[in-house]
Amino acid sequence: MTDARSAWPAVRQQIERSIGADAFANFFKLIEFEGVSDDGRLLLSAPTGFLATWTERHYAPEVLRAFRDEGVSAVLLQVCQRSARKIEKPAVEEPPAPPEPEPAPESLQPIEPRPPVSPKLPILDVALVQKIVARFYGIEWRDILGSSRRMHFVRPRQLAMLVTRIVWPTRSLPDIGRRFGGKDHTTVLHAVRKWSARYENDDAVRDEVDELLALVRAVAAGEVGLQDVQRRDEPPAPPPRAYAGAV
Repeated sequence: MTDARSAWPAVRQQIERSIGADAFANFFKLIEFEGVSDDGRLLLSAPTGFLATWTERHYAPEVLRAFRDEGVSAVLLQVCQRSARKIEKPAVEEPPAPPEPEPAPESLQPIEPRPPVSPKLPILDVALVQKIVARFYGIEWRDILGSSRRMHFVRPRQLAMLVTRIVWPTRSLPDIGRRFGGKDHTTVLHAVRKWSARYENDDAVRDEVDELLALVRAVAAGEVGLQDVQRRDEPPAPPPRAYAGAV
């Protein structure tokens, strides 16, 4: 039987092929192998508790299947948050990643997304995430960047901060705040803590955030366009009305 740790590099490659390079880079790249528990569970770790929960909920079947394909008998998976100290040293040595695009200049307004390499695949940056969230809640992009305290704007703005933190878990809070209209890092920290706790304890919030993350993933992968993102509370189109006596 193959050792689980030695199988991990091949498992990561299989996951990347399965979910695509963009989704892998945004949601799975920072996941590390930790070991096997006494009761036989495979133990993985993520840099944030939120990303750990997301990975376990959405990728557990694919991860377990990939391990089995590599000859590792496993039926249970657990993903936990690792300490900040450990994030700096990956469990698996990988070839250096290609350099990321230069970050946007620091300003009170995030710059427009850079022109995509392919017409079908936009560059996933903070501004694009903000626009996806804005369309999802039926508000303007400027409302995400603004300072209105109306709940109609505060909730989407805070959830956009949370999604940004999940997609880029190593991005600093001050940097995220600057890209949200120059907000202080404490504002971002409050939003992340508030909605992370609600995600853990409220099924409706969990479904809402999962839907947002799935949209970000779909837009980044070119499966849907930004213009296709529908307002969350937008009712479906009614079916054609049938009239009595119609032939």
